[in-house]
Amino acid sequence: MFLTENFIAEFYSYCKNHGWEFDKSSSEFTFQFRLGWYLNHHFSEKYLIDFEVNLKLYNAIKKEADILIKEKNSVNKSVIELKFIKDESGYDISIFKFCEDIKFLEQLSERPEFDELYCLAFSIVDKVYFSPKKVLVSEKHKEFYKMFRDDKKIKTEIRYGKNIEIPLKLKSEYNLVWNNFGEKIKVCLVKVK
Repeated sequence: MFLTENFIAEFYSYCKNHGWEFDKSSSEFTFQFRLGWYLNHHFSEKYLIDFEVNLKLYNAIKKEADILIKEKNSVNKSVIELKFIKDESGYDISIFKFCEDIKFLEQLSERPEFDELYCLAFSIVDKVYFSPKKVLVSEKHKEFYKMFRDDKKIKTEIRYGKNIEIPLKLKSEYNLVWNNFGEKIKVCLVKVK
């Protein structure tokens, strides 16, 4: 399909040209809506864009897709899961939810009608991708933070919170590359399929 780092840069330019800003007061849905608007503006001839689509019938870890892109005159579908990590106090939960989104997309990838599957994380919390000067992390969570900050790679076993004893398991490892999305926000694109 089309979701690449270059596409993200074009999306940012589109938002800037429309006077759309992103900051701490933005919500995750702000990103979803604007990305959907952009996709619809550029690709409405070929695709139908839908939000928060119920996918319960697939028995996956999640029940809804943030953005579902249906190819017109085809059964082919793509999904974009999106996270906006903006709260210092809960950023660790948000990055674990990002991992759950990847698991969800892996489950959908087993179905032939899903062509391309992406996770997008936007963050204004630099502790997500840089180690803070003062590190106050419990021993049991060190590996979890290390994946994001040092290794820049999500591993196949993720131990965090309730998943310390029984980890969240992924089929593959995923590289994390954080790029600028304006001055204060970084974005990471993970392609699952």
